[in-house]
Amino acid sequence: MKEGPDGGVVFYREGFDFTITPTERQLEKKLDGSIDYVTITYPVGFSPRQLEETKKAIRLAGFKEGTYTLIDESSASAIAYIAEEHQYDGTLVMFDIGGGTFDVTIVRVKDGHITILNHIGDESFGGLAIDKKIAEFVDGECFAIHGFHILDPKRANALRTYDRLLRKCEEAKRQLTVAPSADIDLEFPSSVCEAKNLEDPNFSLTLMQSRVRELIQKDIDSCVAMTEKAILECGLTKDDITAVVLIGGTCRLPYVKTTLEAFFQRNIVMENINPDTAVCIGACHYAKGWAQNKEKPFFTMDGRQLFIDPILKENIMMDLGGEALHVVIPRGVPMEKKCFHVCLDTPNTTVSTMKTVLYAGNTKKRDGCTRLREIRWSGFPAKRSYVVHFVLFITLVAERCISVRVEDRVNKTVYFPETEIQY
Repeated sequence: MKEGPDGGVVFYREGFDFTITPTERQLEKKLDGSIDYVTITYPVGFSPRQLEETKKAIRLAGFKEGTYTLIDESSASAIAYIAEEHQYDGTLVMFDIGGGTFDVTIVRVKDGHITILNHIGDESFGGLAIDKKIAEFVDGECFAIHGFHILDPKRANALRTYDRLLRKCEEAKRQLTVAPSADIDLEFPSSVCEAKNLEDPNFSLTLMQSRVRELIQKDIDSCVAMTEKAILECGLTKDDITAVVLIGGTCRLPYVKTTLEAFFQRNIVMENINPDTAVCIGACHYAKGWAQNKEKPFFTMDGRQLFIDPILKENIMMDLGGEALHVVIPRGVPMEKKCFHVCLDTPNTTVSTMKTVLYAGNTKKRDGCTRLREIRWSGFPAKRSYVVHFVLFITLVAERCISVRVEDRVNKTVYFPETEIQY
């Protein structure tokens, strides 16, 4: 919920109406006609509940079933990449620093399908978090020069002052994407000038790119670490990545690109795809295909038809009990993730056999569930001084039918071949 135009509290659905309705009216005026269909994008990390709330909000804004569609931001950006590069096979990293969150998504483009392989997000870091760090720095500089804080919570209109400062910091951040420095100009209220005996109410600070780099270095390094984790969890290495697509205006900061290039040790960070418009461009391509075929939407590029596999959330329960990993496949609810994977390690350097037990049931606890199968694998090096890393793949191949495979995370050796199990 948030504060509405009249100062009252506005909940998520109603707040969405404040966003989409004025936008719709502006577009109708510009196009000199009504809008028949609308495509809404959403963060790839949305839960099923958040997605359903989004749909309700769209209907609240006046769009009926059949007049709107949704696509996740990562798939939309992947479409923008395909449209720009005309590449139809590859594994992409979608590196998205949004306004309030960070999301990294691994996307596979293969055989006419765009598939989300993995997603990791951080709800505590985004463009706003950077603005706040800059604001704290400016506040500290003001105290060093004048002996008082701009952000004094006891001062009248403290929240309004903070909001103004954040906007100034955001403007400076945008300038720093194309310039080595940016000026932040503030004007102290008359009450502050009188209380502090200030003759000049103006305060100006030059913010350098290097300073912002220092402020966000740990955060960006953490984002890159999450990127590596997302790649490894897919059973891939960074050498398997074809391209990195940047999403969100904050990604224009030079330090973001240089840090990613240093990690991948290759020039695969896309520069010709606009981070600000990638999602919109991809959504437009998708919308055209959806309007033509709503049952199974696709988009056409260079005479090729490409389909987007649905975003499928994890319903599988895992429990590391005893010496085995116990996995419960749900019954009675859809398997909402087409391909599920988990990274496993040998518990020590002497173990020679690994074990996973598969169950099926209506509960996420294995007690009372039907035991499907126990899978074991061995054959990995017996004499070694390192831990072996595996990836367990569980894929929904048909209704109530999964396939299971285990392979080495590093060298891709298959220890348990693809095996179908009915449940």
